[in-house]
Order: sequence, then structure tokens, then C-alpha cells
Amino acid sequence: MVINKCKNNIYIYIYIYIYIMFKKIITFIYYFFLKNTVKIVLFHFLISRDTYLIYDFLTFVILYFNSYFSHRLSHVKFIEKMFFNIHINIHHKIPRQDTTVVQHLLNVVYEFVLVSNIFLLSIPFFNKILNIKMMYIYAIVYIVSHNITSHISGAPEHELHHKNSNVNFGPRSLDVLFGTYKSP
Repeated sequence: MVINKCKNNIYIYIYIYIYIMFKKIITFIYYFFLKNTVKIVLFHFLISRDTYLIYDFLTFVILYFNSYFSHRLSHVKFIEKMFFNIHINIHHKIPRQDTTVVQHLLNVVYEFVLVSNIFLLSIPFFNKILNIKMMYIYAIVYIVSHNITSHISGAPEHELHHKNSNVNFGPRSLDVLFGTYKSP
């Protein structure tokens, strides 16, 4: 009798886990596909007609995921101690009002190199499928929107990330998918 109750409890936990994962995936699909597909198609027809739409889509997906994982990796203690981490040492540790123009420019250059993924072009596989125009446009849009929403208007998610560097790495859909989103 006790064994049957334990089995039933396990099934309940499995169903709850499946429901939570399903909800996260639906949220990810909403935020990612519905909000970004229009941007990708517009970019393709306005700027990048010389490539196939599928290459622009793949480029965007790779950059989108990389912007999350590169930001998350920049907060790993091992990396922070091993290398001079511009993101941590300038962006996080120095209050915005005390940041000099040079430090702010260093942060922007760091974000551009990290987000545009220029280093991916040195890998033959990525060199064949990535659209370099899309990489630069993505980096510029990301940096401008990040600096405007996070630093000028003071987005609450970004402020919360500075208080707790284990949450809100952005983009929001990936934070929700990987369980790192925290509402302010």
C-alpha cells in the first residue's frame, strides 16, 4: 500500500515537472518566435537580400543564444578570477555615476566583440552559415538597446541583475527557459 502511494507521488511530481517545462517552452516560443521572426524577415528584405532567409534565421538564433550564454559565463567565478573580466570589473563593480568615458567605451567594445561573435567566423562551419551583416546589425542593436534600456532608463530587471548576478542575464525568453528570470 505504501509503495503504491510513493509511486503515485512520483507520478504527480513528474506531471508537475512536465507541466512546468511545457509552460517554459510555450513562453520561450512566444517571446522568441513571435517577437523576433518579424525582425529577422524585415532585416532580410531590407538589408540582406544576397543571402537565404534560413541563414539569417540561423545567424540570429546562434547570436541570440550566445548573448545569453556569454553573459552567463562572464559571471562564473573561475573565469572572473582567471582573466581580467571587463564585464565584471568595469560594468558591475564600478557604479554608473563613477564610470569614466574610457571605461564606458571599453565596456561597449567588449559587448560588441562578445555579442557580434566575430570570433565565430574563424570556425569553418560557422563561416559558411553565418551572415556577417546580420552579426554586426545584431551587435549594434543589442548594444544600443542594452545601453538605453539598462543604463539610461534604468530597467528594473537589469538593476536586479546587478544586485544578484545569478538572475536576469537576458534575453528574457532564455532567462525564462533556463530558469534564471526573476521579476523585479
